[in-house]
Amino acid sequence: MTVRGGFLGLIRAMLERRGISYRKNLHHDASGKVLGLDAGGWLHKLTSACAKDVVFLDDAGRYTKVAELFAAWCMALRQAGVNLRVVFDGDSASMPGKKQEKADRAVAAADALEAVRAAGESADFSTAPLKSKLAQAASGMCGEAMVTVVRHELARHGIGCTVAPYEADSQLVQMERKGIIYGVLTPDADMIVHGCKHTFIMPAAGTGDRFTPMTGAWVHRFDLDSLISDVDSVPIVDAALVAGDTRLATTDQWLGACLSKHAQATLPVLAAIAGCDYSGTGIPNVGLVTALPVLYQHGPTDIGLLVRHLQPQPRSQQVACRTRSKRGTAATQLPPADPALLTLVSNAVDCYAHALAFDLMSQQMVEISGRLTTEQLKDKETLVGHVHDGVRAKRIFMGACSALAPAFSDLPQLNMTTVWQDDEIVDRRITADMVDGAQLLPESFERDDYYAR
Repeated sequence: MTVRGGFLGLIRAMLERRGISYRKNLHHDASGKVLGLDAGGWLHKLTSACAKDVVFLDDAGRYTKVAELFAAWCMALRQAGVNLRVVFDGDSASMPGKKQEKADRAVAAADALEAVRAAGESADFSTAPLKSKLAQAASGMCGEAMVTVVRHELARHGIGCTVAPYEADSQLVQMERKGIIYGVLTPDADMIVHGCKHTFIMPAAGTGDRFTPMTGAWVHRFDLDSLISDVDSVPIVDAALVAGDTRLATTDQWLGACLSKHAQATLPVLAAIAGCDYSGTGIPNVGLVTALPVLYQHGPTDIGLLVRHLQPQPRSQQVACRTRSKRGTAATQLPPADPALLTLVSNAVDCYAHALAFDLMSQQMVEISGRLTTEQLKDKETLVGHVHDGVRAKRIFMGACSALAPAFSDLPQLNMTTVWQDDEIVDRRITADMVDGAQLLPESFERDDYYAR
């Protein structure tokens, strides 16, 4: 899941302008730390690399190479002193707020798979359009069957892993807030939007960097405290507003000023407006350049007011001097917020703010803001998903039952690990005697010196 419109590039530009280095070697920067791993991101990267195996081999060997590479990457980081807490997506496809996006991806993947298999294994997949079709078809097969094979391979190496009730993003944010992990290793920017304090991003193609687990080079590290402290941009954008021309400040200065003035709360609203997996393309014809000045002036709280400023205006309501860069800043009588756009943006913000996770301390499902009562959370189930009872949530988290099965039927988990070990939560860690059907770690992996510190 990612924010549209060049969001990460804008963050990089903001940090570069301020002289803050974000390009890091993970072996050096995170050695001795515990990081949460957004396992779905690694799966998609590895699936693309092993696409022909995934698409054309039979079920017995289809996911073997992906699983072996996944374990090798984890082992390389562990040997460098980076201790991982591997978290897989659970039933993210049934999150009401993402159902359409997931359905669209599934249709596209199915069409790609049909085209690839029609071309045959001997076809030339090194050039377009078959190259992209092959990657898309393989990506569509990153489901529970693949995760189960990968988890078995990780268990062989003594690497525990867990499964989020829905998306791994919210589970990882919850774990960071509880101090279970230091930060998150992920391929996209959504952890930043969720409010992760320390996000280590594996750079995408085209950034000039590539992450190699065996060497640790390179990751792009973004610390939330650095992102929300660009105080030098505030007087620059204020001067631009006084002059009546938002183009007098650069887009990354508008972002820095927004974050400095309104902190992390800016980001979910910005993502919803500009477009993300929860809001599709967002408000029509509104990107980061247009949205940021309005967000800076009015803040992220009154979504209705933001929509009124940013929604497409009837020609009769437009001010003659308004340009794209000034949109939403003119002092004019605004029409009411378009109900469909208001619902779209509000729902997307709620999906970020109230996403569900399993809390290790209370052993219950929680929403990550912590602000909603039980009754309020029930009202949000149509967006974020059903709140499972504690027993079911634990069983999903430990991999003792499928997150996808309505009856929560047990999966075959012979010799599977359940949950990673951590001295900080040793008194409350989940063990097999707490959940029927779960399995203890093999005795050989219970040694005090086994996990890197």
